[in-house]
Amino acid sequence: MVYIISVVILLNRSKKKLDIENEQLKFANLQSRYEVLHNQLNPHFLFNSIGTAKALIRKDPAIADEYLVKLSSFLRLGLEKKRSDTITVKEELALCADYIALQQMRFDTALQFDAQIDEKFLNYYVPYFAILILVENAVKHNTMTEDEPLKISVTHHDTVLQVTNNIQPRFLLEASSKTGLQNLKERYRLLYNETVTVNNDGETFSVSIKMIRK
Repeated sequence: MVYIISVVILLNRSKKKLDIENEQLKFANLQSRYEVLHNQLNPHFLFNSIGTAKALIRKDPAIADEYLVKLSSFLRLGLEKKRSDTITVKEELALCADYIALQQMRFDTALQFDAQIDEKFLNYYVPYFAILILVENAVKHNTMTEDEPLKISVTHHDTVLQVTNNIQPRFLLEASSKTGLQNLKERYRLLYNETVTVNNDGETFSVSIKMIRK
């Protein structure tokens, strides 16, 4: 009888812990979606996007049309209300490519992006916006010129995906809260019980995340 009671108590505690972690995961996902939407729709982002579109319309209407199509697609995906917690690496990289294409219409060759992922890993999964947040952070926190371009690469070692950029610090009026990176770490812990590894040697900054096979 004592044994049975002990088992029941342990099961009850396990269920409570699972319920708490499920709620934490829901909150982390909501927080992540809010942050990405906030970054996409903040006045500075929209001001730059509209300014770029106006300049392109005067310079090259065909490129301007392509720019607006990419911007619309990028914002529409970010504003979708229904999505799962994860996305395939292939889909996430496509989203990153749209974001980079938009930024390159502003920075041209000053921003360079390269993704080298074996085809067999493209159908693995990562949390939504996991790669995009890291790419956005690189653009946000670094300067770039044609003489000293910002180079962002996405590579992997087996199932560990790595986003790397050269460090060229941008002066920011406000210190970074690092909310996006902390949020990503928490989602990996809750979704997969995996860690996110950050390396900074003063010249390059890299973040390593796990690609998950379902």
